[in-house]
Amino acid sequence: MLKQTVSRLRFLLFSTLILSASCQQLNIVQELDNYKKSKEGQTGFRVLSTDPVSGTQNVGLSPIVSVVFSEPVNTSTVNANVTVRLGSCASTIVSAGYSSTSADFRTIVFNLTALANSTSYVICVEGGLTATNGETIGTKRYEAVFTTLGTGVPTITSITSSTTDGVYKAANLITIQMNVSEVVNVTGGTPSLILDSGANALYVSGTGTTTLVFEYNITVGNSSNDLNVTSINIPGGAFIQNASLNNLSLTLPAGNNLADLKNLQIDAVLPAPTSMNSPQTGNAQGPNAPITITLVYDNETSVNGTGVTITVAPLTLNLACSPAGNQFNCTGNLPATGVGSGTLSTVQITAGTITDAAGNNGTATTVPGTIDIPYNVP
Repeated sequence: MLKQTVSRLRFLLFSTLILSASCQQLNIVQELDNYKKSKEGQTGFRVLSTDPVSGTQNVGLSPIVSVVFSEPVNTSTVNANVTVRLGSCASTIVSAGYSSTSADFRTIVFNLTALANSTSYVICVEGGLTATNGETIGTKRYEAVFTTLGTGVPTITSITSSTTDGVYKAANLITIQMNVSEVVNVTGGTPSLILDSGANALYVSGTGTTTLVFEYNITVGNSSNDLNVTSINIPGGAFIQNASLNNLSLTLPAGNNLADLKNLQIDAVLPAPTSMNSPQTGNAQGPNAPITITLVYDNETSVNGTGVTITVAPLTLNLACSPAGNQFNCTGNLPATGVGSGTLSTVQITAGTITDAAGNNGTATTVPGTIDIPYNVP
């Protein structure tokens, strides 16, 4: 009897030692696992991922949103703690409860509809969410921001210029900025602004922003009292579009066009006389008679010049000219003898420098019309 009792005691002691060792081994494994997770920064019940991921742009207006967790989720705590909201986790909830879960309850799915375009939304996970093992998210709350696509059409809000107001002539450069309602991309070619000066401003930069920059190189013949954009040209194959590939509306901004915001005068027309007159026209003139001819520049506000002379045919009569407002007054005398009779007719500017108010230089030219001054110089 004593022998059997001793054997049983030995058996119980041995079993206790084995059980204790097994428990210690299990604790060591769990501690090692927890240590590994802590080193990776991935301990406990937490969000593993979202779809769409935070920062995603151009999400559709009826997206399927999902959140994946590290543990099976207690679904009774989902609707109060996992939401999709407008702009921030303190704003309006747009998700009317979750739609489904994965078979292991680790993924929560929302089927959203009728979201607004070009709008930011946030996937919010709050601290009251629990796993089926009772653990809560607690301080491991989570936010993921995404933005819906812009289905609206980008518009032109204003057209202005960084060039100082003033008068500009040929070879000057005017920089024009076209501001639009949202970020646009320019692809496939070079758009241009059609200007009322008779020229175009070509696109040079600004894709991927809300301001497109154009440059206007003034050429001879361009003219505008107050430079303005009359239309926009998009050549074949070129596009100005937002991220949703909607084309820019080409409607010009009423009250915010270039002439509304700036005062840029373009004068690249070379000064040239438009007509002439003389008090001697139709009146016969004799030897040494004074001749006065006025050259009129109707397209100019004023003209200046140095060393300007004209030659009057058929006598090759040279007259010296001086500026007066938008005219040149030219004076001289008929010869004393030896040219016979005839009629002074055409006039040619033959020398000197003529400059208009913008600084454009005129060139030698024939004055329009005839002067018709009869003469008789035996």
